[in-house]
Amino acid sequence: MACLKNGADKQFSNDKVFHQFAGLTRDAVFVQDDNRRIVYINASGVALFGAVSPDDVIGTLATSYVHPKVRNVADQEYDSNLNGTAAIELNEQPWLRVDGTGYIADASTTLILWDDKPAVLTIVRNVSDRIRAQEKLETLEAQHSRSEQRLREAIEAMSEGVALFDAEDVWSSCPEEAQIGRSFDELADAPMQSGMWDGADLSRDAIAKNARERQNNLPSVSEIFYPSGR
Repeated sequence: MACLKNGADKQFSNDKVFHQFAGLTRDAVFVQDDNRRIVYINASGVALFGAVSPDDVIGTLATSYVHPKVRNVADQEYDSNLNGTAAIELNEQPWLRVDGTGYIADASTTLILWDDKPAVLTIVRNVSDRIRAQEKLETLEAQHSRSEQRLREAIEAMSEGVALFDAEDVWSSCPEEAQIGRSFDELADAPMQSGMWDGADLSRDAIAKNARERQNNLPSVSEIFYPSGR
């Protein structure tokens, strides 16, 4: 067996390096011959495919572990490799274990020599956990966006003045759009108070002081304060 062949000494060296890499990586590594049959698979590949030993996998068709809906893509990838195309990457594709259960994987393939014959080296990484995390994050972001929009609509519909500060201590929502982006300190301190506290029962300085105290005592730096003094 040789991944590359440039003389006997180099062939032995390449074999040793290949097996060291395949034995250490957590990714599935397998080689398929010119008949699409798997002729080598590492321990991580055996585990990923849900097999007990390499003998359960060696000799089987590599495409049998690819979901039928993308199997034609895997065949095209294999043919391209054998025709000398550079390394190919297929990301987030559905794969199958020996028991038929599925998972999502990234795969990379490239042409090598195996027993002096063209073969395709494939490296597969299970990314199912990453995909689930991405989907969960996207769902949470969508929920947050909807909640934020409802909050803004509620604030804009209020007759009273309301200021909402974000985690950066910056005014992020209020009826007076011209003030968006200003910090709590800028709004609470003179001269930025001018025109903001008209009609309040307390003095401007007292309202600013109370608002600052409430903000400093909150577990986060968000703050809502009411010019009516409530």
